[in-house]
Amino acid sequence: VSRDWSSDVCSSDLTSNCTEDGVATASREKDAFVEANIADIRRDISVGSGEYLSSLASFYGCKGNDSAAFGKALRKHQDRIQAAPVQGASRVIDSAVSEEHAACRS
Repeated sequence: VSRDWSSDVCSSDLTSNCTEDGVATASREKDAFVEANIADIRRDISVGSGEYLSSLASFYGCKGNDSAAFGKALRKHQDRIQAAPVQGASRVIDSAVSEEHAACRS
């Protein structure tokens, strides 16, 4: 899913996630994406691929084959991610990415 989520976030009721110039910070943008799409992200993690998982991977700098490895790393933590409350899911995903060294950015 190639989309500018910051415009959706800043134009919604979640304006506290926006900076003065109307652009969400990268971390808040990722958090808003996860919160808005957690059901689809969970489904993609359970099957190992999908557009929402690819979009999530892009927040961590992963593209192409790196996205597949990112998905496999999150699948190891599927139970924790499935059980996380919607508003805490992004932190659980961050923790899983950190534990698996799955982020693709340096």
